[in-house]
Amino acid sequence: SSEDLVVLLTDERIAAYRASAKQPVYKLACADGSGLVGGPGWFVVEHGYDRFSAHTTKTGKLAWQGEGNVRAGDRTRIVVHHEARLHALSATTGKPQWHSPLALSDDHAFGVALTADAVFVANATTGQVHCLEAATGTVRWTIKQKCANTSLLVHAGLVWLIDHANRLTAI
Repeated sequence: SSEDLVVLLTDERIAAYRASAKQPVYKLACADGSGLVGGPGWFVVEHGYDRFSAHTTKTGKLAWQGEGNVRAGDRTRIVVHHEARLHALSATTGKPQWHSPLALSDDHAFGVALTADAVFVANATTGQVHCLEAATGTVRWTIKQKCANTSLLVHAGLVWLIDHANRLTAI
């Protein structure tokens, strides 16, 4: 099944492997691939800074394409930054699910992490962390939390980040 495939982005190509096989199940040329995000049954390849393509894991076939910078993905959605806003798209079809009301102008100054019911955004420029409703993009809450960088991790019900004093902080 496509669930047991591992997809890797290497020197100008994408290759999918089964854990038990030494040879790839398939290879795709990808001269401009710069990042890879995936979930069960799909993966997205970033092409440069503002374009990406979504593919099926089983065959590598192109499913759809989009504009923006891919920030995160999970089982059902991809969150991209485009035209100073976050947008959630269906991972399998590319159809828009929501557009965030948050204005995020500097694409390098924020990080995104997803859970089944929430999207967390750490904005290093404003010193705020936002929690959005995953289904709608509505802001649930915002707190002041100066971030040293934009790396976020959600684990055991807590949002982890590096604070302004370079300490690991849970909120």
